[in-house]
Parts: sequence; C-alpha cells; structure tokens
Amino acid sequence: MPAQGEEIDARLESYLKQRLAEAPGWREVRALAESRSAPDPAHTPREILQQPWVWQESAAIVADQMDSLADVLSDVSHVYLTGAGSSYYVGKCLESLLQNRLQRPVSAIPSTDLILEPERRLKASARGLVISFSRSGRSPESFEVTRAVSDNFPTYRQLLITTDQASELFEHFSNTANASVLGLHPASCDKGLAMTSSFTSMVIAGQALAFLGKPDQYLEHVKGLSLLGSQVLNQAIAIVGRLKLDEIRRACVLGNGDLYGTALEGALKMLELTDGRISTLAETFLGVRHGPLSFCDSQTLIVYLVSSHPTKRKYEKDLMQEVRDKRLGACRLGLGCQLAELEGLFEGIDLSCVSAYPVPDDLRPPLDVILPQVLALRMSLALGFNPDNPSNRGAISRVVQGVTIHES
Repeated sequence: MPAQGEEIDARLESYLKQRLAEAPGWREVRALAESRSAPDPAHTPREILQQPWVWQESAAIVADQMDSLADVLSDVSHVYLTGAGSSYYVGKCLESLLQNRLQRPVSAIPSTDLILEPERRLKASARGLVISFSRSGRSPESFEVTRAVSDNFPTYRQLLITTDQASELFEHFSNTANASVLGLHPASCDKGLAMTSSFTSMVIAGQALAFLGKPDQYLEHVKGLSLLGSQVLNQAIAIVGRLKLDEIRRACVLGNGDLYGTALEGALKMLELTDGRISTLAETFLGVRHGPLSFCDSQTLIVYLVSSHPTKRKYEKDLMQEVRDKRLGACRLGLGCQLAELEGLFEGIDLSCVSAYPVPDDLRPPLDVILPQVLALRMSLALGFNPDNPSNRGAISRVVQGVTIHES
C-alpha cells in the first residue's frame, strides 16, 4: 500500500497528465524546459501548471483550521501583512479584500521596511496582528520580523503562513509566544527560483480570512477559482505561443486597486525568469500617465489586468485607447470579465466566457497572475535560459542570501 506522500504525488501526476493532454502548448514548453534543466527535472512549468490542483488541496488544509484563524483574529484592531518580494505582494493582493471584509484597518508592509523601523510602521496602541508570508521559511528578514515584533510589541499576535512546514521558521513560530503557524500543501513549496504555486497558494490561504465562519463557502470559492484557473492556463499558453517574443525587450503590467499587487508580482516574474534581460514596469492605469508611460516603446509588451468596476474600467479604457492611438507597444494582452466592449484594444482572456463563476476583482489575483507567469516562462525559454535557475550571473537565488541582521 503506498504511503500518503506517494498517494498525493499520484493524484497530482494524474491531474498534470490531464492538463498536458488538453494543451499541446504545455507539452511543448515542458519538453523544452526539460532539455534545459537536464539531467535534473524541470520544476517551473510543472509548478505553474499544477496551481489549480494545489489551490484546492491547500484550501482544504486552511478550511480545517478556520476556527483557529478566527481565534487569532478575535479582539484584533489592526492587521499587518508582511513579507519580502513576492511574499510582500501576497499582502498587497489581500490588503483591500481583508480591510473590506474584516471591517478594520489592514496594511501591507514589506518586511524589509518593518525590520528597520518597527516602531514607526506599527501602532503601539493597537491590538495588532502581524501576518507573515514566506515560501521557504529561511529568509533572515523573516526571523528578524518575528523578533522585532515580539521585542517592541509583546502584546501583538503573529501568524506565519508558509508553504514549507519543514523550515526553521515554521518551528521558530511554533515556539514563539503569541504566535501561530499555518502550513500549506507541500506541493505549493516551489523548487524553481521564482515563486508561482507558492505565491498563489498563499494568496488563497489569506483569502480564507474573508470567509471566517464559512468554510464551505470558502471551499466553493476556491473550487470556482480552480476551474477558471485551468481554462486560463490553456488560453494563456495558446496566446503567448503566438507572440513574436524575440521582438520584445520590455514588459509593462497595469492593474488598478485590487489588481495592482498582481501587476507588481507579474512584472517581477518576467524580470526574474529572464535574468533582467526583459525590463519590466508595474503601474496603475492612471499612474502610468504621469511619466512611466515613456517606458513603453516599440519593443514593449503591455499587459492589462482589467477591472470589472464600471468607473475604473472607464479610466482603463481611456488609457488603452491612448496607447493604441499613439501606437505604443509591440503587442497588448489583457485579462478580465466582459471584454467585448474593449474589442480591438488588446487580445484578451475573458474570464466570464470560460466559466460561470462570477469572481469579483478582490478575489481575482490568483487568476490574473497566471498570464504574466506564462509570459515569464515563455520569455525565459526564448532567451535560452533554464527557468528553474535563470540567474546565470548569480544575481539572485531561490532563498535570499547575504543579508546580515544588525543590532539596533
């Protein structure tokens, strides 16, 4: 009889085979990535493709602990979401959602800022909760945030959401006063350099705080996201496969409000997986007009994360028309709902056409980031890189290294 881990792997392998059978583009990408990573297996294509499956597995773990999460949030007046890099962008993707649903102040703060000035970033009078997001659980800053909060705000509660339950940070939090841990499904802990499954899985885990006391509704939501995610993966690999990637040297990702954190993460993915060969920019649709639009030239790919909010969409459409009229960008892609009214402004993935699940903007980030992830993967391969380890110069690594924590 197979062990539990072997059963999990078998179910995941079955899911992946089904996805590969549906989309020839994914078979091509996986084969090319395997040739670049040999003799080691290629992780990044698998970790992008597995996301809908991993979301539901992680959500089941989170739903089982929803009562504990409610206890952690009880009597808390302020919530702070922290992490570094992609883990900080997890917080940005959750900030507005949780503030609206929890009806209390919620702020996303980079851990790289929090360790420098904790007393200026957190409210001393608040009954606070600091939620830390971490893929590897091995970053020096993650440990320092815990210490800084414990030393300066001993009454604060802390919660770690991580994809690596075997990490020292997981054990550290487990043995820290006023601290709790939430570990996600092991498959969500990416082995490739760039965060993909881990990013979206931690976002989905954080979304559970918007469904406290409603585990069935939360699981149904994640099921809907997973169905949509599978379709977006298929459409994204097809659309990106038609691009002339050798003509692209820059990428600009635009998103408003709830989708701005997704834009930040999407731009970072393309920067990381191309070792900086593709310059990237993340902005809002209104903000890009105030100077950053000069970034967009004839070799720029522009990605629109289109809001469903009527007023926001009007501003977004104005910008899209300006970009078209000025002939900016080598090509323009987009993702959103009810895109027919924007026909001719970009080539898009219409979420409302691939599923009956009406996902609101504040719950969309795990879906929207798929398109930039696929772009990043394809760009990396087009440049001749191994996506699992694209930084040939050693500029970055999977776990941040070289950080010395200094006493204040």
